[in-house]
Amino acid sequence: MIVINNMRDPYLEIDWRRCHLDLMKLQDRLTTASIKNEHNEIYKLQDQITRSFAARALAVRKVVSNRGKN
Repeated sequence: MIVINNMRDPYLEIDWRRCHLDLMKLQDRLTTASIKNEHNEIYKLQDQITRSFAARALAVRKVVSNRGKN
């Protein structure tokens, strides 16, 4: 754990496994709604995914860990 100015770095405190699981559950629900042609549910889940902490945190993690091509 890195300590900066006597404070913990919140980025390092994120439970990444939990983020993956939460996002996967939402994506599974979205897939199920898509198969059933439940359009209102699809729109609701898409909005929920874009606003979820898990999706945003994983997106930031992917960008931060990107070192360019390969």
